[in-house]
Amino acid sequence: MASDTLDSYTQRSATETAAAASPPASSSLPIPFDNVVDRRAFYEPAQQEAAPRAAYWHDQFHPRPVTTDVSSSATHPLRTILSPATWPARLRTWLPVKGEHVARVSQLDTDLLDADLLDTLKQQWQEGVRLFKSTLVTRLEPEITALFQLAIYGLTVARSQNATYGAELQNLRYRNEFKHQRNRFVPGNAPLTQGQKILYGTLLVGGQYLWTRTNRHLTDQGWGELPETSPRKKAWQALQFVDKWYHTLSMVNFLAFLYSGRYKSLLTRLLGMRLVYSRPQMQSQVSYEYLNRQMVWYAFTEFLMFILPLVSPRRLKRSLQRGYQRTAERLGLPTSQPDQAQAEAMARIPRGVCVICLGGGPSHTRAVLPITTDPLPEATAARCRVRVPYVTNCGHIFCYVCLVSQMAIDAQDHACLRCGQSVKSMRRLEANEWCD
Repeated sequence: MASDTLDSYTQRSATETAAAASPPASSSLPIPFDNVVDRRAFYEPAQQEAAPRAAYWHDQFHPRPVTTDVSSSATHPLRTILSPATWPARLRTWLPVKGEHVARVSQLDTDLLDADLLDTLKQQWQEGVRLFKSTLVTRLEPEITALFQLAIYGLTVARSQNATYGAELQNLRYRNEFKHQRNRFVPGNAPLTQGQKILYGTLLVGGQYLWTRTNRHLTDQGWGELPETSPRKKAWQALQFVDKWYHTLSMVNFLAFLYSGRYKSLLTRLLGMRLVYSRPQMQSQVSYEYLNRQMVWYAFTEFLMFILPLVSPRRLKRSLQRGYQRTAERLGLPTSQPDQAQAEAMARIPRGVCVICLGGGPSHTRAVLPITTDPLPEATAARCRVRVPYVTNCGHIFCYVCLVSQMAIDAQDHACLRCGQSVKSMRRLEANEWCD
């Protein structure tokens, strides 16, 4: 009987295979394959090739939930915290998350844009207040900074948008990362809770203001200069110790941010506020025209900063003046040489008055000397009296500092301001040669 059943099954399978191999003649649809076996042979390899890609994208958008022993955690809550089995899950928050990459440069640019906005508002306020009372700018700087920070925070993160102005420009927003860690199947980005917003605003604005104002007050009172046994000195040292530890933890958090790409500041890590893309489909486009222009200007300014210390503006100015005078003399044009009236006016100046000091210093020339036919006032003569007198080869007396500075500017061809002759040498004026 078993053999009859096997024979009937074999005959039925052969009949079905033959029917499948020969489709009905009445069918009008074009069949690209000769039989069902050929179509199946083409379909199965395609499914096998697409299976890894389908599994990858399924894991990206549907991560597997973390399984925990509910009974043991409920019975022993400290065992869950101190158990080494939970350490990898806690350390995983410091590591990169697969499928949730957010550009680190975009997150850092948000702070730069927000700082530029705050500086712009403060600069406008300082320029307006400085016209009335300049001391208010320094005295009320912490209060004004806190006021602007509070206004910016209230108009951005405190509202439903959960993003600052800089974050919006970078297509970023804050999300409640604690909620995503507890439940991996949360759709979209979980918004910040009201408690997170209040704590973030209080610690960011209020904490920074209190720290700045306290440090300024203690510095003005001189707590850091008191003896070591003073309680105020110990309080000052405690504040400095807290400040050092805060900066150390901030540096560690920044290194962790560079590695994992999450929580750019210590405050956002403590509150579980992570920056993610608002619209992941939108790609940031870089304006290379603006970037190229910035690079050109940066290279040009760097070149100027390198070349300007090597060039003396005063020496360049005097070289241009000498070149103009020589060209004018060859072409028969009037030059800036002193005429007879100026020479007579210069002769009326007492010998003990330094004409370089009278003209305003070594950077000035004969053209700007206040030479008139009126007698020189006694106050001006006393102010411009020669100090450490030195005499030139033409016999006129000048201050040592003024004469050396003027000759350093015009080392090649320095003309005497009294007679116009070229100064080639100078020497210290002896006491018996002094004569007013």
